[in-house]
Amino acid sequence: MNYPRVLYICADYWMGSNDVVRIMRIALEDLGAKVLELNFRDYPNLVYAPDQSAYPRVPKQVILRELEPHLKAFKPDVIICAAGGITFFEEEYRDLAERFVTVGITVSDPEAYYEWHGKENIYAHRFKYFFTNSVEAQALYKREHGVDSHIFQMGCYPGFHRPMPVEKDFDVAVVGHGKPDRISVVNELAKHFNVGIWGGFWDGCTVKPFPEVHGKELVRAMNKGRLCISFARTMTNRLAIKCHIFEATACRVPVLCEEFEEMKMYFEYGKDIIGYTSVEDLCGKIEHHLKHYDEALQIARNGYDRCSSEHTYHRRWREMFEFLGKREGKVWKLEKTWAARYRALKLRLGIYE
Repeated sequence: MNYPRVLYICADYWMGSNDVVRIMRIALEDLGAKVLELNFRDYPNLVYAPDQSAYPRVPKQVILRELEPHLKAFKPDVIICAAGGITFFEEEYRDLAERFVTVGITVSDPEAYYEWHGKENIYAHRFKYFFTNSVEAQALYKREHGVDSHIFQMGCYPGFHRPMPVEKDFDVAVVGHGKPDRISVVNELAKHFNVGIWGGFWDGCTVKPFPEVHGKELVRAMNKGRLCISFARTMTNRLAIKCHIFEATACRVPVLCEEFEEMKMYFEYGKDIIGYTSVEDLCGKIEHHLKHYDEALQIARNGYDRCSSEHTYHRRWREMFEFLGKREGKVWKLEKTWAARYRALKLRLGIYE
């Protein structure tokens, strides 16, 4: 039984050291996988990527002739296109799928399905296996495009996303970019509570934001509130599972999130996280849990325990490779290495990479 050899194709880490795609790759390496990362920042000739500011966006397509030398030298078991709208050309994907296990991952559905690419640019069929973070999008890929799609949900990286011994300077912490619906919510909250916000695009907000944060400063910001809000609505007002809900619960802070059905697959409202249905309900829940903070802390502990056991990227990868192995008739070894344990120790000591 061998560790899998994985060719990991990704775009630049626009979110910095806490970028989801980067953390996913580190977790896969933790489990002993032999990973060769081809990042478009370092290999710009590998990709054909027209203007990404236009809508619908055209997928970023890997150029096979540029990829071939890496395939011959590395000899991967699995090729993963890790989010960012990355795929292969229509006329080339079949050849790759015959030679390798090709996997596509998106972590931006359902927004990516509806808004970014449009039906004419759906590329999920260009992989042997396609994974999405959205149950709604998974059903659409199957029904509308005949794609045998599967769920790969975002998660947390224990040690990086973690409780930090910082002063709770705010009643409520909000970490993320502003948009109209969030600004209106925060403006209402600011009438009643001490709110701290970190991120850009908060013009029109009555609370002065701290600058956008990444790495350990992002984790520190999530720990700065007695409570933390995880906004679940996308730019087009769709409710969706986002990475923040896992990252915040992993910090063992009481997390508030709007109630919707898909979230119940991962957390129980009232036990692991605090649900709300309106701005008025949110204000009431905040007031209640600030007055009964022991109750809020128990919810935080429950959410932390569930996230650190069920929703880590290490577990996500194990589940994916177990599925792939069954489909492909292979058994790949994935277990934490000594290097991973050393990295975890450094993170616990506050030494961030």
